[in-house]
Amino acid sequence: MKLLKILCLGILLLFSANKIKAQVPQPLQIQLYVQPSQTLMIPESVSDTILSPLSLLSSTDSVDLSAVVYLADTVNIASLHLNLGSSLGQDNLYANSISWSIINTDYVRHSNYVRISLGSYLYLNNYYLEVQVEDCNPSNQSGLFRVKV
Repeated sequence: MKLLKILCLGILLLFSANKIKAQVPQPLQIQLYVQPSQTLMIPESVSDTILSPLSLLSSTDSVDLSAVVYLADTVNIASLHLNLGSSLGQDNLYANSISWSIINTDYVRHSNYVRISLGSYLYLNNYYLEVQVEDCNPSNQSGLFRVKV
């Protein structure tokens, strides 16, 4: 009987630990902004047919990248982990963990979102951004959220 009580208590504690771990704040929305570093001159002959000015860029042009992460809840967030790569799962362009409590010129935090400057890069057709949220307990992290631009 005593063994059964200990087993039930162990299962309850295991269930509770998984329940706590699942409460890590999840990003509501992640956006990756791509902006040309220099002003683009759109030729008049094509100005009415261009859907996106980015289509005028080539691999020799420089772009500024920034990420915006919207969160439902900002309580107990310790840091955001960001990886930016040229293909899925890579971090060959940018990899950083940013403490939620630090504010500087590359990190602008408002109530429930944060905007992070990722730097200037040569233009690529595709960028892959991965974001993970870590709460104050370092073993609790959200799932990996990916954005392809």
